[in-house]
Amino acid sequence: MQHGDAFRDRERALEDSFFHARNQELLAQLKAQVSAENAKEALRNICPIEDDAVLDKLVAAGIAGHSFVALSLAPLVLVAWADGKIDPEERREIMSAATSDGVDQVCLDLLEDWLSNRPDRGLQEAWVSYIGAMSDVLAPSDLKALESSVISRAERVAKATGGVMGLNRISTSESAVLKSLKAAFAS
Repeated sequence: MQHGDAFRDRERALEDSFFHARNQELLAQLKAQVSAENAKEALRNICPIEDDAVLDKLVAAGIAGHSFVALSLAPLVLVAWADGKIDPEERREIMSAATSDGVDQVCLDLLEDWLSNRPDRGLQEAWVSYIGAMSDVLAPSDLKALESSVISRAERVAKATGGVMGLNRISTSESAVLKSLKAAFAS
C-alpha cells in the first residue's frame, strides 16, 4: 500500500507543479493584459486618437504615455528654441500646453530641462524618426489628426512672441522649424 501512496503523492506533486506553472503563466498574461489596458487608457487620455485598434497598435509598439507626451511637446520646444533663446511668452505657452495635457512630474522635469538647456539636434532627429514609425502604425486619418494637433500647438508657440514689431507673428527661424516638422509627417 505504501508503494501506491508514494505513486499518488508523486502524481499529485506533478499535477500541483503543472497547475502552479499554468497559474503563474495565466497570472502573467492577466498582468500583461491589465498593463496594456492601463497603457491604452493613458494614451486615450492624452492623445487625439480615439480608435481602440489604433491605440492597441501603439501600445503593442511600445508607445506609452510618457513617450507620447514627449512626442507632443518636443516640437513646441524645438520651435521655441529656433531663434536661440526661450522667451517668457513661449515658456508660458509650452507650460500651458503641458498642463492642459495633464503631464506628470517626470514629463514636467524633462520639459523644464528642455526649456532651460537647449536640446541638441538629436531631439529633432529622434522626433522625426518617431513620426516615421507612427506613420507605419497609424491610419492616414489618425496621422493627419496627430499632425494637426502637433502643428497647431507649435504654431501657437511660434506666435507667442508676436514677431518683429508685431508684423510677422512667426519669425523666419521658427517658420523653418515648422516647415521641417510638417515635412516629417509627409515622409
